[in-house]
Amino acid sequence: MNKSELIHKTLKSLKNDGPVGTMRKVRTYLAYQKSLRSNAPIQNQYLDVLFINGCTLPHPSRYRVDHQMEELTMAGLACEKIFYTEADESYARCARVYILFRCPHTEGLQRLVEKAQSYHKVILYDIDDLVIDRRYTDSIPYIQTLSEEDRKVYDDGVIRNGRMLRLCDAAITTTETMAEELRKFVPEVYINRNVMSEELQKYSLEALQEAPHQVKTDEVRIGYFSGSITHNADVGMILDPLCRILSENKKVRLVLAGEIDLPEQLKPFQGQIESSGFRPWQKLPALIASVDINLVPLEDTLFNRAKSENKWTEAALVKVPTIASNVGAFRQVIRDGIDGILCGNTEEEWYTNLNRLIADAELRRTIAEHAYDRVTENWTTIANACSFGRWIRQTRKHNIVFNLPVLQISGGQLVTLRHALFMFQSGYEVVILNDGHETSTTVNFENTEFPVIRSMDHSFFAEADKAVATLFTTEKWVASYPEIRDRYYLVQNYEIGFNAPGDFMRIRASRSYCSAKVTYLTISRWCEKWLKDRYQVNAAYAPNGLDTEKFYYQERDFHGKIRILVEGNSDDEYKNVDESFRIIQNLDRSKYEVWYVSYQGKPKEWYTVDRYFNRVPYGQMPDLYRQCHVLLKSSKLESFSYPPLEMMATGGLVLVRENGGNKEYLRDHYNCLFYDPDRLDEAGNLLRQMIDDEGLRSSLIQNGLETADERSWGKVREQILKLYES
Repeated sequence: MNKSELIHKTLKSLKNDGPVGTMRKVRTYLAYQKSLRSNAPIQNQYLDVLFINGCTLPHPSRYRVDHQMEELTMAGLACEKIFYTEADESYARCARVYILFRCPHTEGLQRLVEKAQSYHKVILYDIDDLVIDRRYTDSIPYIQTLSEEDRKVYDDGVIRNGRMLRLCDAAITTTETMAEELRKFVPEVYINRNVMSEELQKYSLEALQEAPHQVKTDEVRIGYFSGSITHNADVGMILDPLCRILSENKKVRLVLAGEIDLPEQLKPFQGQIESSGFRPWQKLPALIASVDINLVPLEDTLFNRAKSENKWTEAALVKVPTIASNVGAFRQVIRDGIDGILCGNTEEEWYTNLNRLIADAELRRTIAEHAYDRVTENWTTIANACSFGRWIRQTRKHNIVFNLPVLQISGGQLVTLRHALFMFQSGYEVVILNDGHETSTTVNFENTEFPVIRSMDHSFFAEADKAVATLFTTEKWVASYPEIRDRYYLVQNYEIGFNAPGDFMRIRASRSYCSAKVTYLTISRWCEKWLKDRYQVNAAYAPNGLDTEKFYYQERDFHGKIRILVEGNSDDEYKNVDESFRIIQNLDRSKYEVWYVSYQGKPKEWYTVDRYFNRVPYGQMPDLYRQCHVLLKSSKLESFSYPPLEMMATGGLVLVRENGGNKEYLRDHYNCLFYDPDRLDEAGNLLRQMIDDEGLRSSLIQNGLETADERSWGKVREQILKLYES
């Protein structure tokens, strides 16, 4: 809507609806416009559908890009469009479905398609003409007239269209004949007929109101509106009937519009002929409305049988009757004698039917009225929006959005990414929504790449089948974004304990456990219990797992110096690292070597450490475990404590303080030894016992290996997938 139209509508609304009603309409209009566009670059959006236009001709692009975008917007889907020369891999993150209209193959577009398909996104090819293989285009008479250089360029475009089509998952087209041919290239084809946009209907209505069709006695105007110069041959098939009619009936005028050369046979009747070149589509309804009969002659070729019924629908909107060849889409949609006239490709049939329409104004009126009623009821964007939108929703892959607070890898993040990987492997499109400051556009996990949408500077418009909060700070978006079907909160810890009393974040964390909008999930029996006891929340549970292929067994030699591994951040009170080093202070250091690994806090001055490791990449941790004999872990609070399980998987021993996150799988004197925090002097004795008692040591190692194997990701995978079935 341009500025003058907006002012006109506002003034009209003020007059009819008053200030309050006008403001209500203004707010609705602004909200609608916001739903169509974002200030963010398209690469920084997450949409339902991205159209990629490969056609430079305005008429096809309008119908197959703009009109279909309008349909899907009416169906509640967020859409945008780009021209194919812009396409590259940077667009592979930004939509669930890609619709390529008449796009020729390019290296950049192929990379986009392959990257998007690797993310489980769906690529559709839209085409409205058989310009996909030379077996179709070589039969077009006009193409035979091209120069050698022009023909080479044209054929190259056709070949590249076909190559791009073959890379896509399915196709969308306009007619049954087109669909039949496209099924030779792709496994599925959806017919979405060309329909009339809201704006085209508006211009048609204005043309109809400005030039109402009254019974005329002085002249009858016959119109032929050429879509392109390739239609010259179609006009040729009715030249003789036209010449006879123009010769016999001087009140008949012929209106020729578009790219068409005036044939020699018609030049004697130039006084009865009006010629008009291409007009802007906004002006076309008025031009069509100026005639009394719309001509659509088509040679009966496969190429023409694949064409759409646009010329009938456009004329019907301005109540002009159509006489068309009994070919392809026109044969399928026109009810002969009711909302149009169908002619076989004989000169006599065209001559007879044209004369009948010229002579009978009432017949023209009734046919036009029936066509108008049928087209306005069935051939509009709003009439087809629901069915097209439903097909897009059925065709796309299911998606799941994992909302992460940051991309920085931690134990909890690794669990989340493992869940994401399982969902991806089961066929889901997985999207990472990052609330942090990192600018990375992808996350790589286990040789799988996930696209990242950054909440700080990206716009999230698409529908989500499932969305998962992974920390209390991410729960609000999952609970409030309206386009989510299933909402989850994966609780992995008592997050209130992350902050000291008096910190507002504790309140925010507590509120996140009281939402009625999300389904709670957890990987910890301890979390499951406090959610139920404190918040009356029934959380679905699936156990955590371990990559036992990476954390594989390695035999240790326990006869020499014993290496103790301490793990945890020294500045986190609940990690309680100080307690581990108080135990170590009571050991004979000539018999023990101490390694300390931390992600944040550094060793305190009084810690006795032989080697310190900071921010060890997760992929290097298994080897670090295998180089140590014993893990000493003293955390007070853990939702699920991974280090003991990881150490056991490598064949090491575990001496730990019992907490809610490790007693789920640890059993004292079965696969570990628990020490009493109130009797730290005995912890050293327990350590010496597990080293010196070969029978105990072997039993702990063997049972630890069995425990780790039971927790391998492969064995808990199905339980995790069931979490997301609701």
